[in-house]
Amino acid sequence: MTNFLFARGARAAESALLAAVQEEVAAAQQDPAQLAQPVYVVVPSRELRDQLAIRLAHAGASLGVEVLSLHALALRLHRDAGEQPETHSAQVEVLARRAAEAQPELREALAGLQDGMGLAASSMRDLLSAQLTEGGMPIVAAARATAEAMQAAGVARPGDLQAAAAGWVESHLHARAVFVHGFADATGQAAALLRALLARGARMVVDLPSDPAAADRPDRGQSFVLDFVERLAGSEARAVAQQAWADSPQQDAPQLSQMHAAGAEDETRELAQRIRALLAEGVPAEEIGVVARTLPPYAVPLRRWFGELGIPFRGGAAPAALFPVHRRFQAVLAVLREGEDCPVDRWLDAVAEGSHSGALDPQRIADLRLAFRALGLGRLGQLDRFDEASALGERAAFPLPIRRGLVEVEPGEEGEADAAPEVDQPQLAFEQQYRAHRRSIPAGAFLQAFGAARGLVRAWRRLPARASLAEHALAVEKLLKSELGWRAEAFDREDNWLDLVRGLGEIDLGPCSRGEYLLMLEREARHFGARPLGGSAGVAVLDLTQARARTFQHL
Repeated sequence: MTNFLFARGARAAESALLAAVQEEVAAAQQDPAQLAQPVYVVVPSRELRDQLAIRLAHAGASLGVEVLSLHALALRLHRDAGEQPETHSAQVEVLARRAAEAQPELREALAGLQDGMGLAASSMRDLLSAQLTEGGMPIVAAARATAEAMQAAGVARPGDLQAAAAGWVESHLHARAVFVHGFADATGQAAALLRALLARGARMVVDLPSDPAAADRPDRGQSFVLDFVERLAGSEARAVAQQAWADSPQQDAPQLSQMHAAGAEDETRELAQRIRALLAEGVPAEEIGVVARTLPPYAVPLRRWFGELGIPFRGGAAPAALFPVHRRFQAVLAVLREGEDCPVDRWLDAVAEGSHSGALDPQRIADLRLAFRALGLGRLGQLDRFDEASALGERAAFPLPIRRGLVEVEPGEEGEADAAPEVDQPQLAFEQQYRAHRRSIPAGAFLQAFGAARGLVRAWRRLPARASLAEHALAVEKLLKSELGWRAEAFDREDNWLDLVRGLGEIDLGPCSRGEYLLMLEREARHFGARPLGGSAGVAVLDLTQARARTFQHL
């Protein structure tokens, strides 16, 4: 089992990797001709890649060494083989739903469920990732049909690229040594590439963790790692791994501490104070890690407390919903999806920030929300059918059911025509009188808002029910510009919504329904407008997946 380097704990695994790479670097220093081919260190994530690159540089073992993710290696193998595969997860989703719809048993069983074909597509993606496409069950047949449709369309998922790259390893992997590090499990497609690398002579560093509470016994999760090793190299490798753990030196037990906090806010505040104390003691920020099961619940507290205490940190992408441009585009999607049934608030959200449309003034959005609610109008279709002229009457402005501030009234001056019934006004100095000021919307702006709603409804009705993706994209772009006032220049350069809308138009799927186009647009827009959670350096803030195989002085 010379292909495997088993280690007891993440630090031991990292040390074993560094030592093995240093041997390759030393050999190249003795024989510079070896530098014609690089040493690859293949890892599962970008976060681990960045850390290992720093570790190798500090250890003086970076000459001729490249750290890259498994996906990046797969892309390189395809490129070296002259292949230019396209990955469009949104397109694959449509193909999967079509394949599920073509199966009578699935169609009948899922017809009564909300997004039933979406449930089937999710299961089919799992089957494709596990490479389980043989059999007569309807869901398996649909997965097989999806794979055939993807091949015909020339598109693939990231996992498909890895599985296909396994066939290019023998002929197109140009490296004098390959090390695989940080994997504790993998999909069937990723495992196919890993097996091909091992067959080519790659060495894989495997962490067999000890129980954090008792370093003399294996961690319960070690059984999953052993299953993974057995999948890659057979039952013999499992026995060797167990013996290697028993023979390896016991690591020092970690120093554990705990705290009690009332919610994420208090937990993050205490965490930030402890990290601030470590930084004051001289601990490098890069040697401190923060790991959460998922980051979204902690995104806002982390940004607030780390910023308040001046803690530099880096992490993944912040939840997209924190950013106005993402929320606006989600409102646009709601308008496109629901049309006349779309809530009025979602329509106003789509034009509320930044750009001006021809008929709506963004400064009056709050007043318009209140006016529509006062009239009992909650859907775009209701605005389309409403007689706003009768509601306005002869008044120069539509009164809102809200008063704000006081206005001075001269003695004997008549009150507003739409004011409340006469009551005794407060008497102040110099015989002045005051009354509460009633907010209102000028008649012109009030009537224009209803006209804008009707224009949007008419434009939505004109959207093609079935057309090519390019035609769908052109129609949506026109609607956003003419009815919602979206302009490319009103957004930051990285928030180019035109590229998002037009990009789908470059895909050839034949005639598509409007629902299929919107499904693809929704999937492509999941992270539209998102920003990094932190900066480019500092304390590492990670979720469980990103933290795999990472090491820190303080965690």
